[in-house]
Amino acid sequence: MIKRKKLRDVMPFELSTSEYDDTKAYAMLDEYVIAEHGCPFDQIENELPWPGTHKNVYYWVELVNGFAVGWNENPARGWSFPVVKNPYHANMSIEEWEKLDNYYKEKYGKL
Repeated sequence: MIKRKKLRDVMPFELSTSEYDDTKAYAMLDEYVIAEHGCPFDQIENELPWPGTHKNVYYWVELVNGFAVGWNENPARGWSFPVVKNPYHANMSIEEWEKLDNYYKEKYGKL
């Protein structure tokens, strides 16, 4: 079985502190991540753009529950972690994502 990352594993530790405990992202810390996008150190051509309206999201993830969570770094306000409904993927179970992972690994090798 594939070891899945949770939102708490890929976002800064600060998201799991009391500073953000009243946010939607905090409530989703134990949701599984199905895809990561936009790391500034690993720019990929044809990367999916952030589906929300925040302008300073440079890293975001897609969650199994059908939402996307971004790491927004606004120069004037500091960090925020916006949550939007993910328009790129339907809500799928972990088992369905594992099947999809296996398909891509067989077709393309290790991603």
